[in-house]
Amino acid sequence: MFHEQVLVILAVFSLALFFLHSFLRAFRAPKTFLLSVFPLALFSFGFALRLRSEKEIVDLGFFFTDFAFLFTYVLFAAALLLGQIRYWKKI
Repeated sequence: MFHEQVLVILAVFSLALFFLHSFLRAFRAPKTFLLSVFPLALFSFGFALRLRSEKEIVDLGFFFTDFAFLFTYVLFAAALLLGQIRYWKKI
């Protein structure tokens, strides 16, 4: 059962990568794609680890999924802060 679950996670991850790449290609921002793939890859990897039965591996999976959320949150907060600094310097 574990292998089928990992295959589903990989399929959804690949599909998300495809749609994300298609969407961001219109903006011609390759660095944005890498920043977007990092939390998605961490979350997928962490979720796959959470499927195991060993407590230490499951805990590590929770760490990766929580870190993926935290990274995304900090990335948005930093972008908002830097955008405000840039906006106020122009005025």
